[in-house]
Amino acid sequence: MLRKIGAIALGNVAVLVNAAATLATLLVVGAVEGGLWVMIAAGVAVLALLRPVGAVRRALGRPDATPRPSRFGLGSFAVSRSWGAVLVAVTNPDALGFVVAGALVLGVLAETVLGRAEAAWEPAAANAPWAAPARTPRTVHLVAPVSVLTMVVALVLAALGTSMVPALGLTSLALAALVGAGVGALLARRDRLQAEQGLRGGLEEYAPRFVLYWEAGLETTYQISMWLPYLEQIGEPFVVVLRHPRNLEAVAALTDRPVVVVRAMDGLDDVLVPSLTTAFYVNNSIRNCHFVRFTELTHVQLNHGDSDKAPSFNPVMRMYDLNFVAGQAAVDRYAANGVTTREDFFRIVGRPQVADVAPAAARPADAPLTVLYAPTWAGFMADSNYSSLLQGPDIVRELLRRGTTVVFRPHPHAWRSRSLAAACREIEQLLAADAAATGRAHLFGEVAAQQMSVVDCFNAADAMVSDVSSVVPDFLFSGKPFALVAVGTTIDDFVSANPVAEGAYVIDEALTGLGAALDDLLGLDPLRTDRLRLRTAYLGDVERDDYVGLFLDAAREVVRRER
Repeated sequence: MLRKIGAIALGNVAVLVNAAATLATLLVVGAVEGGLWVMIAAGVAVLALLRPVGAVRRALGRPDATPRPSRFGLGSFAVSRSWGAVLVAVTNPDALGFVVAGALVLGVLAETVLGRAEAAWEPAAANAPWAAPARTPRTVHLVAPVSVLTMVVALVLAALGTSMVPALGLTSLALAALVGAGVGALLARRDRLQAEQGLRGGLEEYAPRFVLYWEAGLETTYQISMWLPYLEQIGEPFVVVLRHPRNLEAVAALTDRPVVVVRAMDGLDDVLVPSLTTAFYVNNSIRNCHFVRFTELTHVQLNHGDSDKAPSFNPVMRMYDLNFVAGQAAVDRYAANGVTTREDFFRIVGRPQVADVAPAAARPADAPLTVLYAPTWAGFMADSNYSSLLQGPDIVRELLRRGTTVVFRPHPHAWRSRSLAAACREIEQLLAADAAATGRAHLFGEVAAQQMSVVDCFNAADAMVSDVSSVVPDFLFSGKPFALVAVGTTIDDFVSANPVAEGAYVIDEALTGLGAALDDLLGLDPLRTDRLRLRTAYLGDVERDDYVGLFLDAAREVVRRER
């Protein structure tokens, strides 16, 4: 956790330096002027501190967060520095003081403009031989620290009543760094334009057969990482198309295939080269419609998980030509919820990701058990909030009371909600305290969420507790027992709406049935036969060794057709 906070602090180093400088301003002005200026400086200091404090708070609340550097000339960063310039002029009201103050204000204004030009050096492609990544001017990292240092030095010199010449020298250095960054931005823009202009020709020469089109927020690469290894096995050249550079670095690290960023909708026309036949999607981003409009391609929705959640039978899915699903249960789910589809809409291809899920192994009756607790998150809409995390601490307490070892892996988006993040932290504290007291090797935090895959967590456990989540059908493949928490509904309605629950030990939201469910889950397991039946319905009647091949055959049939 400290390492994560440190990383995010470094990502916000300009803001942190700015906060320190503003506090120094407060002390200097308090010594020189007092009164009104102290109150003004104090207000600016509070504004300046809001962002670094917020960054650390997010680090504590979201250990999965990706550090992001602060941008130039925004909010309190510009405001406090402008006030610093004013204070320099007030405390040193001569020609040189006004020159230094004016240069500081000019620097802040220039940074504001430069901040808007930052997109110029955002890379447009990776792993693409036809386009070198846009450059990042080195002087950009000097602009803010030097400008802040100039303000502090100027205030100290003014307070001491000494010459402002050193401050003028530093101001000149800050302005020079700004000019360098500006020139770098122009050169980067040139590189970016060249990359965008070369996209069409580069893709025509590369001749991709399909596109993996993806638009999503930060910390969602799991959606695409689960499919890239299998798409690469299709054996045809392809390109990954992103709509924003925020994910470029993370996606480029997952594959050696070209990854391109196309920000403008009309820029997608350049991607549509003659060799393309197919576009694959792994989510229902609103921007998917920008690419689905190319009717000459076959558009295939892969999904990033299968479950009985409402998004898994969303009528919007019908805008794609094909929906690759794991088993018949995914097909039946649409009809059961009144969503009509074409007869040729679905292809049952299994879930290649579960091929590495280990089957349940016989265990001695007195052997200690390991239970995976894998709750989902709250979803984007109220009707998709299936998360049991608010009940999670009580569930984990009961598991610990029964002497089990716990693997805790919440959905990565659980950290976006303050209440769910608080529950996650409480569970981690419970597990840490129990591990210290008993020596049990609980798995949680960075180990379970980042060092281990979902499949690793499945294979480490003898049973699972979850809710309505895509991990449930995947866990079915193991044949191991699982319990589900019925959140926001009765048990009868929960089982009716979620057929996978027919093979689960269902726990009511108030947890009054927790003890009985865990007795069956960790004991005789009377629902084993039901789970085997559901495994076929949800994951297809496919042998383990044929799982990947089933998907590859279906994908190759679509990709290798003539356009």
